[in-house]
Amino acid sequence: MAGHFGVNIRKKSDGFKLTRDNYIKVKNKSTLRKGMVYDDSFINKHIENCLYNYDLNIEYFRSLSKEEFNREFFITES
Repeated sequence: MAGHFGVNIRKKSDGFKLTRDNYIKVKNKSTLRKGMVYDDSFINKHIENCLYNYDLNIEYFRSLSKEEFNREFFITES
């Protein structure tokens, strides 16, 4: 297990780096409704929406100043 902000997390088979390829895991069975199976059109639309959201978030985080982000993120109390 690896530690992240004091929390132990399990190692993922595709690593810890978030990419478009590992952003979502596609399954056609609902985790909310027992026995419900999603059709291909629903899955494809959901993938499209998820990747659009991913792209928006990545674009936003890339627009941030790395130095400013790290300064705010790693504030140490004196």
